[in-house]
Amino acid sequence: MKTILLVDDDTPFRAIVSELLGLAGYRVLEAQNGLEALRLNRRFPGRIDVAIIDVVMPLMSGVALVDRIRRKRPVCFLLMSGVTSVPAADRTQWPRDAAYLQKPFTYRELLGTVQGLLSTREVRPPRRP
Repeated sequence: MKTILLVDDDTPFRAIVSELLGLAGYRVLEAQNGLEALRLNRRFPGRIDVAIIDVVMPLMSGVALVDRIRRKRPVCFLLMSGVTSVPAADRTQWPRDAAYLQKPFTYRELLGTVQGLLSTREVRPPRRP
């Protein structure tokens, strides 16, 4: 079973996305902010396959959270935002390998993006010495 870390400060939105991902067969770890996500990341003993993170949150931005999680474990990232006018300069700070979804998105868009991230992670060839 693949594990997803879902980080969003909007509790109703997070609950809906968590339920949809659970129905699709994923184990979902929920956090309402970056600090809570870091605690989960530190304490969860298994593999976290994908982190779905809201870009704009109190206490810590989604981009800062990506950087902190990357220090501890390899994870695929999906950034999302309901802010429709993110300045282009701000986007240059985003991780280049992170996927992005604009809120609101459909169930199909969410699952397609998550499955795409997982498939690229699984088909990477092993490193040669």
